[in-house]
Amino acid sequence: MFNGNGNNIYYVHDSISNTIYGTVITNLGSEISCLNADSIMSFNITHSQPQGTEIFLAFNTGDTWFKLDTSGNAVSISSETPSYATLAEKGNTVTQLKALANIPAFTKKNVRVIVGLSAEDSASSFPRIKFSLNGYNNSQLTTKNEYSPTYELDDDAVITAVTHDGNASNGGAITVKAQATLPDGSQSGWLDLSDIQGMAAKNIQLRATFNSPTIGTSTASLSQAVITYFNSSYSAVEGKGDIITLSQDWYMNISDCRVNIRHSTLERSTMNVYAAFRKSPVLIHSEQLGVGSGSRKTFQLAHTNGIRYDSVKVFYDGTQIFSGWELNSEVGRITCTAQSGVIVSCSYEYGWDAETWQELSLVRQVSLEDYDESEFRLETDSNGCSIGAIKLSMSTTSGSVTSERIGTGTGSAKTYKLKYKASNTPTVYADGSALDRKNYRLLDDPQYIRVAAPASKSITASYKWVSETPKIYQLTAVFSA
Repeated sequence: MFNGNGNNIYYVHDSISNTIYGTVITNLGSEISCLNADSIMSFNITHSQPQGTEIFLAFNTGDTWFKLDTSGNAVSISSETPSYATLAEKGNTVTQLKALANIPAFTKKNVRVIVGLSAEDSASSFPRIKFSLNGYNNSQLTTKNEYSPTYELDDDAVITAVTHDGNASNGGAITVKAQATLPDGSQSGWLDLSDIQGMAAKNIQLRATFNSPTIGTSTASLSQAVITYFNSSYSAVEGKGDIITLSQDWYMNISDCRVNIRHSTLERSTMNVYAAFRKSPVLIHSEQLGVGSGSRKTFQLAHTNGIRYDSVKVFYDGTQIFSGWELNSEVGRITCTAQSGVIVSCSYEYGWDAETWQELSLVRQVSLEDYDESEFRLETDSNGCSIGAIKLSMSTTSGSVTSERIGTGTGSAKTYKLKYKASNTPTVYADGSALDRKNYRLLDDPQYIRVAAPASKSITASYKWVSETPKIYQLTAVFSA
């Protein structure tokens, strides 16, 4: 199943045609496996293509990228990874793929996919696509294991959930388990998904077991699996922070900004978006500062206002040097030791104004299948500014809960999920009687607690909580005149 999860989508804004476009591609090692298929018959495609949007696809099973003709055979389109323009000119459309009844180009091969997506400025939302393949294996295979790649996690990662979507009918069944490499390097072994929750891990791998006992009747398919984790080195109780994009010079007057954000559901959390507009700086090339004396010497730059420190380059007799000099950007001075008679020169940018953040207004917010999407907009008189940057500010709330029912005791230790992330160790009760502290512990993810309680007893918990900081899956910013 290919749906682009885990792949970065890079969008470009075409100021002439006023179109946003980009590509998403499956990584090497994450190909769609058709190695055991004796035949591939068709695509199952679910997509959304609002008016003003386009979707194009191409495929790779070896050295070249190709489209599929009407018989499902490969027609080469590029020896290199195709650009969006190449996909739009030579790739397949969704309609063409849905019409296929046989795809010999995929049989017994691993398949990579590249998707081109575009949306005009007037489009109501971006296009989306996911698909699976229908295939046959002639052997009497009723049970099969499929393994995901091993996904490397951030340092200090704690797994909060592993979820999956699939379909099974007429006796078919799907079982998904996970194994993780723990911080000490040991393996967890294959565990039920409920037991992997709250576990600190360096990486994780999934195993899906498909069982279709009656050939031709039973079905079992998995459309996607989603691994959610957080970095435990950040304080859960702080609950706020800023994400600031790099400043981008668009080399034209910009006064309009539109931001689309895909994010987790905002439950008791807030998210505000700001934009900063600045004028283009002035580039000074090869400004001669003076002549070296063989001893440490300070030179004064001709311009001192708003020097961009990372733009400064120092040259001795026209050859750039990368160390041995210091910059005081506040007063515009270079200090270095150049040999006697060597001409010292410098290139730099000046005129960088301080960032002044203006808040964008929320235009719309919609709940989609796997995430929410919010659109913000700001129109302003930027007075000749051509540089734009975005700041995303997030904050959380906190509170307390009394006697929250979290489950039923089993007579042995079991992991339960709290409604909120606990900011202190809860007090846990079994049928209203407080349990001894040694019978429960909060896990690395403070929304999960491990409790050993008598069988059939009603388990409740009282604790203080802090809401989750929103998770940002994608941010797209468009600046225009």
